[in-house]
Amino acid sequence: FVHARGEVLRDEKRSPVGMRGSAQDITERKLAEAELARLATVVAQSDDAIVGITAEGTIFSWNAGAKTIFGYSAEEAQGRNVATFVSPKRNTRIRHNLDRILAGEAHRHFESLCRKKDGSHFYASLTISLVRDENGATLGLIFVARNITERKRIQDALSESEQKYRSLFESMAQAVFIVDPRGNLLEFNPAAETIFGYPRAFI
Repeated sequence: FVHARGEVLRDEKRSPVGMRGSAQDITERKLAEAELARLATVVAQSDDAIVGITAEGTIFSWNAGAKTIFGYSAEEAQGRNVATFVSPKRNTRIRHNLDRILAGEAHRHFESLCRKKDGSHFYASLTISLVRDENGATLGLIFVARNITERKRIQDALSESEQKYRSLFESMAQAVFIVDPRGNLLEFNPAAETIFGYPRAFI
């Protein structure tokens, strides 16, 4: 890619007598612009909330994913503090993680209860990363949020189911054995220990 410019040279009667100009290789700049455009497209179309914030936590950039997840338009979100979108009981965690990033950590990942525009709450996986320019100066921070409410619901349901199973397994009066497909003994309950006389450590 070349950027060229030129001008016509004229005499005192304004008649053209020649031309002069310059050409500059701008391939590197054009490639950088194309890469930025690709990154901008990724951010704009991401299902995750990708939010640009200052060191103080003030929002200056808000993508479509953030609007979907939190319910605020970009105009409504810009200028607010990112802590606005976290459950009041978790606000201190945001400030704590921002401080850790500014103190030198590359990024922070954690889960938190967040709040939508309508006041409803949801669980989110959050990541905060520092953004620097080529000279190392801080440009701001990127706050990424992903709604994990369904995943948390499934995890809680599995945990509850496991607890119920474990309670039943431990309290049954009948001997219960758990074996692998080859018939190798993996575990047995207290009733089996009492009935057969083998300690559970026998496994």
